[in-house]
Amino acid sequence: MTVYLTKAMMSKLNKVSYPNMNTPDDDNNSDHWDKLTMDSKVGLRLSKEMICRVCARNGCLPLSTKIYDCDIMGAIRSLTNININADDSLPKYICSECLESLKVAMRFKKNCELSDKKFRKILNPMGDPLLHSYPYSKHDFQLILHQMKLKRMESEQKAEKERRRRERLLQKKDPKNKEFKCSPCDMIFPTKDKLVLHRRERQCTRRACDICGQLVRSIAQHMRHNHEQGLLHKCTTCGKEFPIVARLKNHMLVHTNTFNFFCDLCPYKSKHKYYLVMHMRTHTGEKPYKCAQCPATFVNPSNLNKHKLTHQEKQFKCMLCEKAFRTGTALWEHHDAKHMNIKHTCTYCGRDFCYKSDLRKHEIRNHNRVKRDYIGGEPTYKQVERLQKIQEDEMEKWRQQQITEPNFMSVPDPKDFVQHNMYVSDVGPIIQPLVDLDLWC
Repeated sequence: MTVYLTKAMMSKLNKVSYPNMNTPDDDNNSDHWDKLTMDSKVGLRLSKEMICRVCARNGCLPLSTKIYDCDIMGAIRSLTNININADDSLPKYICSECLESLKVAMRFKKNCELSDKKFRKILNPMGDPLLHSYPYSKHDFQLILHQMKLKRMESEQKAEKERRRRERLLQKKDPKNKEFKCSPCDMIFPTKDKLVLHRRERQCTRRACDICGQLVRSIAQHMRHNHEQGLLHKCTTCGKEFPIVARLKNHMLVHTNTFNFFCDLCPYKSKHKYYLVMHMRTHTGEKPYKCAQCPATFVNPSNLNKHKLTHQEKQFKCMLCEKAFRTGTALWEHHDAKHMNIKHTCTYCGRDFCYKSDLRKHEIRNHNRVKRDYIGGEPTYKQVERLQKIQEDEMEKWRQQQITEPNFMSVPDPKDFVQHNMYVSDVGPIIQPLVDLDLWC
């Protein structure tokens, strides 16, 4: 049962008098409108008499008058939802009170726009937030990720709509079951999309190269990238050759210690933009690569390819014990451990292990070994910082030794105390020792 309480009932219960909402101004205003509505010929002279367009009182200023570099008519259009034209049959004047209210509203709007520009400039000092100012602000990177996600969702929706439209057209125009045949392998498919997908995944569309015999999709592209007898681009540092200039420029970053891409949420930095995009997905939680056979998702395509091996059959079989594996690397590790009796000895306690992974787990659990304490197991920027710190410590030790025990007869070679700490890494470059030559002058 629903009970509604009126103001009179509430005033009796609480002994509080509620004021009437109609003010004297509203009563006068309503009387003014009543006079206009009661006049039957007022519609013919609304646009000619000096009547305020807002409150219907006596107007004093035409709507074509300009305030703040725009006319009153345009200012009312920008602030309200009213369509005002100079050719309509409505009043063309405004009173002084409504004009003051309009000026206050225009000043408020202008202040809001100026403050919004200043706040946006504080967040993005490079300019317009839609422009590419990466990697100076994390807001730009979040905007890029959001735009990429919106574009991907939009493309998926368009593809889904197109697929449904084609299915409806096929059902209306061709009620018969049409078949699509793959000419190289004679396989039949119900739709053309499945035939195109089959040609992309299967080996039937690949052609053999006449030079190397490799099965490729495009012979022209394969010949241009692999068998083109042209001028190779050579690296001046290590002598490695590349067929394309872009690959050489990408390779030259290996020989430098400049990291141009930084993460705004953690100390991570990288030389390539691709690695920073992959790293930022660890903060955003985005996993765009999906497995076609299970709901698993991954950050990068390499992890997806490793996961796909779990859905494949074990093709690599051992000839001695007929044990099968999914990869050739796992087969060789099994062969060395079980049949060649190759052991991996712990440097701390001397215990032997068949597999290298078991040795690492043992050292981490029992000897407090750092999980990434091996070459290539840590990011490039950390390797560079660690090597620079080692060099600085060695230089500081040598300087302290020279101060305490000065020996001006023999000048030591700076490579003697730095060379044993250097190693060649596939991830990072070799850091050259920095020597202060003024110490021996």
